[in-house]
Amino acid sequence: MNTLFSNLSPQKRSQILAIIIGVVAVTGILYFTLWSAQTTKLKRLRDELAKTESQADTIRKTLSKGTVIAAQLEAATNKLAELESSMATGDLYLWLFQTLKTFQARHRNVDIVLGQTTSGEMSMFPKFPYSQVKIGLGGTAYFHDLGKFIADFENSFPLMRIENLSIIQLAGAKSVEDREKINFRFEVVSLVKP
Repeated sequence: MNTLFSNLSPQKRSQILAIIIGVVAVTGILYFTLWSAQTTKLKRLRDELAKTESQADTIRKTLSKGTVIAAQLEAATNKLAELESSMATGDLYLWLFQTLKTFQARHRNVDIVLGQTTSGEMSMFPKFPYSQVKIGLGGTAYFHDLGKFIADFENSFPLMRIENLSIIQLAGAKSVEDREKINFRFEVVSLVKP
């Protein structure tokens, strides 16, 4: 290459050198103005694309969960309807009387006497969509029979609860068996279907 430039006149060498410098300068200017700007823009577009794909993936996952959530909602609605069907309705005293007498038949060793009923707003939770009915009960039983009765009652009726339980030993019992019996009182609170 040295021989190529040595055959040229100094003026021609200067012109070729100026052309080479000009081409390098124009290439550098084009690179820094167009190429790097395009590269930066391309990187920003890639980042935006990745972010958009991530959002689309999140939306796809949410949509796929939509059917699961809809199925869970339907199951919860059916469970609520089933529970509401076991709530007190109509003549509340009669409903409670029949329910408790039917239940007592399973526990013959527990003698119960039904008291008065009161109904009104739910006292346990404010602004609850259901009202309540409360009935007082009293009776006699052996302690362990009463325990079985209460446990079975609470497991059988998830929408009822026992409140204000008081137990008193029988006074003036004549026999040993009677001395082991207790008097009890409690209130049964049941939700009422609106």
